[in-house]
Amino acid sequence: MSEKKELLTAGAANVVIEIPINAPVSRTWSTMIIDISRWWRKDFLICEDSKGMTIEPRVGGLLFERAGLEGCGYAWG
Repeated sequence: MSEKKELLTAGAANVVIEIPINAPVSRTWSTMIIDISRWWRKDFLICEDSKGMTIEPRVGGLLFERAGLEGCGYAWG
């Protein structure tokens, strides 16, 4: 009896979205990067005990879900 295996592949995409925002740059930066929990919906989180999302504000920084009590965490990008 032979076992059938399926080869899965993954890819990447570069997505650019422009949304005009009528607010000062400092307020926009703070809301989008520092206060991410104000706009990142809880139903988009993977871990049940998630501590929320973090964006590292640097070139090459990660977008990740912080681990909760169970140690669940996830790097989104």
